[in-house]
Amino acid sequence: VADIVRTVMVSSLKDAEVNKFISSNVAYGINLPKEEKEKIREATEEEDTIKYHKLVIDETKTFTIEQIVTIIKASKNTPIYMNVLFASLMGLRKCETLAVKYSDIDFIKGKLNLRVQLGRKLEDDDYEDTPKTKNKKAKQEIELKSKSSIREMDIPDLVLDAIFDERKIYEKRRNRRINDKHNPFCDEGYICCSTYGKPRGRGFIHKYFKQIKEENNEWTVITNIKKFLRNFFIFVITELIQQY
Repeated sequence: VADIVRTVMVSSLKDAEVNKFISSNVAYGINLPKEEKEKIREATEEEDTIKYHKLVIDETKTFTIEQIVTIIKASKNTPIYMNVLFASLMGLRKCETLAVKYSDIDFIKGKLNLRVQLGRKLEDDDYEDTPKTKNKKAKQEIELKSKSSIREMDIPDLVLDAIFDERKIYEKRRNRRINDKHNPFCDEGYICCSTYGKPRGRGFIHKYFKQIKEENNEWTVITNIKKFLRNFFIFVITELIQQY
């Protein structure tokens, strides 16, 4: 508090001096006592340490295991099945799930190497978009949220089996359009892709999540089902860590 008060006083008096309300800034050259500085530094470091190491998940904003099972079953025959599995069983963010390719999967070791996400580059905000370019720019491979987001993850058996099944569908679609000159298959290897192989946009999943919510009336209070899925994974991992 003392450090904040000092900063405000120096700034205020400086402004008053510039505008000729006072003849001189009496706060210049006045520093906090060393003991007070040390207390502020220790308190700040302790607070930062607590914030950095402590992860708090609101249990009211996550699903139960029973609800997760219901959602996975409900999405089984929809285009967002892999999105649901990646989010709830591996904790991937929405933009991360959209960027996962088959080349990111080590099928022998059952590992996922996460390196990029799909989204919009910051420099693109400087240019005016048309509906067509806006959609295209939102599906660019960009850096992950942070360096710690670059990670290698174990893939649960259920998810790995689903990836194998999705790969078979991908191959069939590609072979069916191999000679299609009007609507060629976009063979970029995205797991969560359209029937033409193109990556999905962030808004694609809303329609199907809304349908799942409507089929389960007790979830109508949930406004962000995607975040709840990821929260479930984080909550389970946190509980396991605390137990051990």
